[in-house]
Amino acid sequence: MGGAAAGGAAGKGGAASGGAAAGGAASGGAGAGGSAGKSSTGGAVGSGGASGGGTCDAAHSVATVTTSTTYTGKANDCITLSVNKTYATVNIQMQALPGTVGYPVPFTYSSCLGSGSGSLTADFAQPALDVGTNPECDFYVQFTGGATELKFTYYD
Repeated sequence: MGGAAAGGAAGKGGAASGGAAAGGAASGGAGAGGSAGKSSTGGAVGSGGASGGGTCDAAHSVATVTTSTTYTGKANDCITLSVNKTYATVNIQMQALPGTVGYPVPFTYSSCLGSGSGSLTADFAQPALDVGTNPECDFYVQFTGGATELKFTYYD
């Protein structure tokens, strides 16, 4: 598996802008500011957080979020969406929840499939990052909405 270029072309061990999959390098993730905490347990997960400017990958993620888990953090965090590799197909979504301050909350993401961007636009809006055959790799998401509160539930 590898990273992806900002334009979306995937490659083995390639570079990325806005995050990277395993084996890739990136710019646009964790940087100065904020304490970090990691958790993959169910329920609400909180963290201080990373802010834009550095790398968003497994090593720099402030939390690993599993399916049906609610994440609470900062709108500039770098997080990992853990894809359940036992599913044949996926519909990878983040459902924005009340408690998020200051919509829209833009984000960039990357995985072994490539990279992209999107935005959480309102409570209960659910942007999809991937729909179809399970890619069997995690997604790294860099939020770029500032240091305000962010809350969403992740589904795959």
